[in-house]
Amino acid sequence: MAMIGFNFTKISVEKEKQITGKVSIANNLQFSNIKEAKINFVDKKSAINLEFIFNCKYEPNIGYIELKGNAIELLDPDKTKDALDSWKKDKKLPQGTAEKILNTILSKCYVEALILSNSMNLPSPVPLPKIKVEAAKKK
Repeated sequence: MAMIGFNFTKISVEKEKQITGKVSIANNLQFSNIKEAKINFVDKKSAINLEFIFNCKYEPNIGYIELKGNAIELLDPDKTKDALDSWKKDKKLPQGTAEKILNTILSKCYVEALILSNSMNLPSPVPLPKIKVEAAKKK
């Protein structure tokens, strides 16, 4: 498996009001459609085109980030068939296929959301590392 294509088709961010008090951030990734991708340059492989929507919602009604896009994943033909059948049946991907795809899409979306949140002065959608400096002890 390899991701051979990725792009955003819509990027939307809005800050509705200034931040006061505690902020709750809910992140969500969902697939809106999965279909076979036609590729002609790789023998004995096929691909799926995954359309996705990634949201970061800042509560209470502070703002949001929405990213829409698609990713093309190269698979063996039997895994492509399993993925398409599973999507048609219950709108899910098989577990073995889903894990890598979800992690790759999430990593790309979180990087973009982090940049957008910084530009709009919204809190980071993912926890960032913090340094804790302690005072030196006297002997």
